[in-house]
Amino acid sequence: MELRNAGLVFTARRVTTEESFRKEIETFHPDLILADYSLPTFDGLSALKVAREKDASIPFIFVSGTIGEDFAIETMKMGATDYVLKDRLFRLAPVVVRALKEAEEKRDRLRAEEMLREKDRTFRMLIEKSSDMVVILESTGIFKYISPSVENILGYKITDLLEEDAFSRVHPEDIPKVVRSFSEAISAPGTTHYITDFRYRHANGSWITLESIGKAVYDKAKG
Repeated sequence: MELRNAGLVFTARRVTTEESFRKEIETFHPDLILADYSLPTFDGLSALKVAREKDASIPFIFVSGTIGEDFAIETMKMGATDYVLKDRLFRLAPVVVRALKEAEEKRDRLRAEEMLREKDRTFRMLIEKSSDMVVILESTGIFKYISPSVENILGYKITDLLEEDAFSRVHPEDIPKVVRSFSEAISAPGTTHYITDFRYRHANGSWITLESIGKAVYDKAKG
């Protein structure tokens, strides 16, 4: 009644046994669960445990007159979203609205994170199948990523170059212009592409001319 009086529109299912509770989670797929702490045949803590096993993303709110406030807080540590005492039912609608909003925001965030992971997987697959050599350098010039094509182009295994100074095998005469291009790029991350050609020592000891196209990107995670 409190929820309808607050203008909330919903469809509800009422259960009193563990069997029916499990069935409704699997078939009804509730957006939110309200549970009394004391049930005739199925207690609230058991319901909370089942809900967290079945789908931990569903908000779970205790509504009870028998649960003490200290113990109510303890249930939240066990995974409950919130609790409302029956002598304070005026809190129920706001608590439900907030719980539903937070659950939706969490689902949106998880979906966005999964989309980013999928884009990352796709991007990595394209890079690793590319015939061009793709590398990622730290601002200090250390190799942090090298694509598999390095073996065909330069004859090295990826592990031969990872964590190495990228300029250490550049021809001595070409180091100044390579360092200059690199320094100019990292001084203005995200704004300037650089293109430069230089000689790089092949694994067989010969010199091979490479054309490098790059852009510096600021890594927010590292500040």
